[in-house]
Amino acid sequence: MKFWKKALLTNLKIISIIIGIFIIFFLTPFGKPFSKTLLLVPEVIPRFPIRPLNYLSREPQIQTIEFVSGERKIIADIYRLRDNKKHPAIVISLGVLATSDNSDLVKLAKAFSRLGYVVVIPEFPDLISGFVWTDSVEILVSSAEYLSKQDYIDKKRIGFAGFCVGGSVAIVAASQPQISEKIAFVGAISPYYDAYLTAQVSVMQKQKDIQGKYIEWNPASLTINTLIKQFTNVIITPNEKELVFELLMNNRQMSQETYQQLSIQSQRIYDFFNKGGSVDLAYLPDDLQRVMRDISPKTFISGFKAKLLLLNDKNDTFVPRSEVLALVNNISNDKLLFVEVDSFEHVNPKTNLPRLAILKQLWHVGYYVYNMISIIE
Repeated sequence: MKFWKKALLTNLKIISIIIGIFIIFFLTPFGKPFSKTLLLVPEVIPRFPIRPLNYLSREPQIQTIEFVSGERKIIADIYRLRDNKKHPAIVISLGVLATSDNSDLVKLAKAFSRLGYVVVIPEFPDLISGFVWTDSVEILVSSAEYLSKQDYIDKKRIGFAGFCVGGSVAIVAASQPQISEKIAFVGAISPYYDAYLTAQVSVMQKQKDIQGKYIEWNPASLTINTLIKQFTNVIITPNEKELVFELLMNNRQMSQETYQQLSIQSQRIYDFFNKGGSVDLAYLPDDLQRVMRDISPKTFISGFKAKLLLLNDKNDTFVPRSEVLALVNNISNDKLLFVEVDSFEHVNPKTNLPRLAILKQLWHVGYYVYNMISIIE
């Protein structure tokens, strides 16, 4: 009896020591991000069997806020814990056609807020309409300025997280002089570097590989549709805009007679698609040239001061890999974390993968999330 009692006490001591070590570890600068990563990754991987975060954290409060961006009032959803502490903040920049009530996005925002981060998801009128414009950049800048004035925000830990074109817009916004010193990090998944080259590659259906040789690339229909909406948006005459838009969206040819009746502006936009993207940026209307430059990280990368955490799908059909690699090659290594995967569907982890592919996906996502949380913490 004494033997079993002594053995039990010994085992309890060992278990207590192990638990104590784990507690101390999770409170260290290395262990805290690690523990948060373990809780967050199951929330972003589809069909993950165990999701402990809901049981170990409090339900965040969700509010709708308003702030001014230029001459517009912007509506945003904000997720945060009910307390009086200061928290880091993440502004999420969406891709085209995505809305703030998307179920996966809401789940992600709740997960981050349960871990102690304030999450803001503004409405982006241009992206919701299906194309990219300078409005999104202005909204992100105004979002950061709004957060920097709130007493529940840790002003040294404000960052952006962007998906697809939203990632590119986030990099552009973070490079603007009025907020570049306020942005600590930008997490971007599959962003482009040069808006015009992305458009050109998409219409040509060819991109350069790492050896500089052209290889076939078949873009998703959403990419082409987005470009058509974006390019035709600068056409001033409503009838011409509708005509060119409908012909391009339905991949129909225009008669020579109709073409000659168009304005030079409309002709050049039509030519870009009809000639397979084989025209220079200078050939396009001035307004469109300006927009292409103003939504390109390439234009502003010299003013980028934050840490960039870049995640990319090697086989992405929405943004060419050549554009992501161009971004990697034009930012200093001390500002960059680059993780590349082959098991995503654009910005979403794939499902129904073989076991080995699942483990690789978990490792890559976990590594990316850990580094993001480490920077925020």
